[in-house]
Amino acid sequence: MENNFTKIMSVKTDNELIKIVTVDSKKYQKTALEAAKEEIALRQLDISANIAEFKIQTEKENIEREKQDLAQKQKSKEINKNIARTTLRGINFLVDLFVVIVLYLFTIFIIKNTTNIISPREIILINRTTLFCVFIFYFIIAETIFQKTIGKLLTKTKVIDLEGGKPNFLKITTRTFSRLIPLDGISYLYTINGFHDKIAKTVVVTDKYPN
Repeated sequence: MENNFTKIMSVKTDNELIKIVTVDSKKYQKTALEAAKEEIALRQLDISANIAEFKIQTEKENIEREKQDLAQKQKSKEINKNIARTTLRGINFLVDLFVVIVLYLFTIFIIKNTTNIISPREIILINRTTLFCVFIFYFIIAETIFQKTIGKLLTKTKVIDLEGGKPNFLKITTRTFSRLIPLDGISYLYTINGFHDKIAKTVVVTDKYPN
């Protein structure tokens, strides 16, 4: 183990070594500290000249960390304050389901009038594939670009990530495919967020939330 610590400390920079044996000494076990001190002795480094600087730097880092934690707590509080009620989520679900069905029927109408498909097997395949694609693209496109579906537009709600910002494409895609989980459509009746929100780490809030 000592040989491992010796190798680890040998590739540390001078500043890293001094920080390890001073302001960060409580973070390391005894053998690691001894290896660091041996490396410092080999390099003939002057620790005393850097202690004050490291303490100032550490204090600045702690203050900055506290500010970030406070900002995150305030943001979380604001998000919780504006979370969309179950009633609004229910309306979103019904409206979006209706829109998906309308888009699906419209797409199927175009396909049937522009192709000569007569095989029952092909018709079933096209119907299922079309419904799946309409469902996926509707939510991904609407929520990635606008943070809203038509349902959310009517209820004046939007989707955000847990940091309070606009979800990226990956989160929206994850959120959309998670909607395919059985009973996801009614999961938000029993929890603040549905399965798809928990998996994608997103939340639906009212438009009052500023982001």
